Amino acid sequence: MQELLTGKRRLPGFSEKWVEKIMSDCLIFEVGYPFKSELFNKNNSGLRIIKNRDLKSDDQVYFTNEYYDNSYIVENGDVLIGMDGDFIPCLWNKGTALLNQRVGRIKATNIDCKFAYYLLMRPLELLQYETGATTVKHLSHNDVEVLQLNIPPTITEQTAIATILSDMDKEIEKLTTKLNKLKHIKQGMMNELLTGRIRLLDPEADVEIATGRIFKFPTPQEFTDYEVQIIENAVIIAGIVNDFYHPQYPLGRKKVQKLFYLLRRYQSKNISNFKEKVAGPYDEKLRYEVEPVAIENKYIITEEGVEGTLFFRGANIQKAIECIKEKEISDDFRWLTDMFLKKGADELELLSTVDWAKEKIKKRNKSISLITVKNYINESEEWKEKLKLPLYSNTNISHAIKWSDDLFGQEVKSL
Repeated sequence: MQELLTGKRRLPGFSEKWVEKIMSDCLIFEVGYPFKSELFNKNNSGLRIIKNRDLKSDDQVYFTNEYYDNSYIVENGDVLIGMDGDFIPCLWNKGTALLNQRVGRIKATNIDCKFAYYLLMRPLELLQYETGATTVKHLSHNDVEVLQLNIPPTITEQTAIATILSDMDKEIEKLTTKLNKLKHIKQGMMNELLTGRIRLLDPEADVEIATGRIFKFPTPQEFTDYEVQIIENAVIIAGIVNDFYHPQYPLGRKKVQKLFYLLRRYQSKNISNFKEKVAGPYDEKLRYEVEPVAIENKYIITEEGVEGTLFFRGANIQKAIECIKEKEISDDFRWLTDMFLKKGADELELLSTVDWAKEKIKKRNKSISLITVKNYINESEEWKEKLKLPLYSNTNISHAIKWSDDLFGQEVKSL
């Protein structure tokens, strides 16, 4: 990259000598506006505020409805630079937003904007390291504008260089995404193998393993199918968060898990990944494989609260919504919100637990009744203590049986 940006390596068709330019002759360094932090919100109300940390992370996304001048609007493709701590330029790609104080923007006047993005990386990195480690690093617009750098004499050559470097970045991003997905798949397999839920097959053994599934290493196609399923489930998690998040009513993992379960039941999908856990049917893959992908794609944000993990909409949640529309399952989410938008996590736990018990009882060719459902719950080591709770009274369980019948009918579903 540095050979292209210093003229040591020239692209075919270009031979004119590079010229030294002071950056103030090529660009303008704009600074953000001091928006009022007390007006910031996390519930997607207004436009997103770009803070210094947003150039590297989406762990805390804020919005504002404060009045703004159009000159502070940022669009995809704008070159931004943090003015405190880390000066490395950023090519903004997170949608229309507002430029907050201590974040700068490069406005190209006599230079290709994307070329300027790549050109400034090394000088700003050196400028950052010139500041002592014990001192908070600050950048001013003058620090950028006084830089004297050699650049190609024509915009055409600048654009050609920027295009090559941009294509390389896109390829690196694809490979990085694939690597991260394979890491998630590996983590999921480790959880299965290290807990005995999947067992390795010894080809020389004469005895049959009584518990657990036999592990067969996935084929490349099975890897791809599994990867696709993880991504699809990440989109579904995002759809649930989008529809059920409300700033006044925290959305926790328990409710997200139960809504996912109920949606899969409505879609008549396989729910064998769910296991009997303390809080009802629970799919560990959602937590350890799907949620990380949804977070990595910035569909959702999670934060640890007093009562556990809380879910928020991410900067790219609209992309997940578009995927839901493309898969033509928007009606499924409308059903989910119509049925459960005003229901609490405990109600959904009761419903999903009773529904799960019903389907297991049907597999045994037994009739469904209050007694058989309670007997099944009592047989479960994870669930038997539930029967001591007021939530699992005879009246509530009977209501949940009828509720499940009304929602899903009485036919046997795939478990």
